[in-house]
Amino acid sequence: MYEKGTLFKFLEDVRGGAPVTLKTCDDQETIYQITKMAVIPPEIIKGESLKMKILGTMKSEQELEKLTIDTNFNGSPIYNENVKKDETVKIGTYIFEHSAAVPTFTPSGNWEIIMKLLNKNGDELCCLRATFEMP
Repeated sequence: MYEKGTLFKFLEDVRGGAPVTLKTCDDQETIYQITKMAVIPPEIIKGESLKMKILGTMKSEQELEKLTIDTNFNGSPIYNENVKKDETVKIGTYIFEHSAAVPTFTPSGNWEIIMKLLNKNGDELCCLRATFEMP
């Protein structure tokens, strides 16, 4: 299998990865203009961690407060988290990321994670939606 190049494909299939789609929530104009998004690794594997990395431009100086994370499973909300971001961001390039562990007991089904970056006034600076179908 190794010589024919099929070993790694076989191992990927055994691990049961789920490709992640990451996009903005809507076409609404926001204070933080996203230019690039990445999911590392690009597939979710049960029992491993996942990192979402966002690159963009802040259009005005902002005092960040938090990143809200709402997780839905098969269309129903199951988990909410607030990640403190207490920092001042100047106009220009800004990168933020969020990492999460994917438990081995993660059930099969449709998953949607909505992340919103908020400032101290509660204004939404950007909104991202990550979706995947866990096998």
